[in-house]
Amino acid sequence: DVCSSDLVVMPLVGTMSKQQEHVYAAEASISHGQTFNSIEAAQRFADQVTSTKWWTDAYPEIVRLEVTKFSSASCSCARPDIEKGVGQVFLAAGMLNVMTLLHEAAHCVVPKGVGHEATWVRAYLKIVYQTLGSDMYLDLYNAFKIHNVDVG
Repeated sequence: DVCSSDLVVMPLVGTMSKQQEHVYAAEASISHGQTFNSIEAAQRFADQVTSTKWWTDAYPEIVRLEVTKFSSASCSCARPDIEKGVGQVFLAAGMLNVMTLLHEAAHCVVPKGVGHEATWVRAYLKIVYQTLGSDMYLDLYNAFKIHNVDVG
């Protein structure tokens, strides 16, 4: 099972941090953005994100996100492999969208074990801002505040 203890699992509420269910509630209240029609389309998007100057400057240790289809319909996961410079993102068939991919990307750029704490929230917000712009950033930020997510 690829969703083992060294992966960050979504949406198994309560498995990684005290505020995880608040993060998921906030995300459920906003748009998930573009839906990808295939894992290949999600990979192309991830490649566009990681090839930008802001990404390479901010996260030089993760040079690529490798997107793989996950066997679960409702569980997406992430695992950074710093030694290889890769963030492994496993997307469930029912979660092939921009926001889930960026959520998992944020797990690849924070220290292992951070879960959904403020450090991860700030990374996620930064990635959303740089990738999708200020409107989506503000939607997510405001949803986090409404749902009592500690943004640090």
